[in-house]
Amino acid sequence: MEALFGKFEPLSPFAFTMGAVAVLVIIGFVYRFKDELTLILFSPELASATGVNLDRLNLYFLLAFSLTVLVGVVWGQSRSSRNWVPA
Repeated sequence: MEALFGKFEPLSPFAFTMGAVAVLVIIGFVYRFKDELTLILFSPELASATGVNLDRLNLYFLLAFSLTVLVGVVWGQSRSSRNWVPA
């Protein structure tokens, strides 16, 4: 198992709490803006005509995406693969 995922290192309670909060924020964002995001995906012109602020929603999406990447990087660092040697 360690050869595939690296060595599992303990995660501090603070880091776990912050990661859980970040994940809840991301899930809340996607749930809250799912209709607007779907509308922008298929027709930005229709979304704009219906009153969706495209620039603001794109900024929110990029921030949520960045937070998702940040959580993944921090979580990945806690599961360091320093001892992994390719076969």
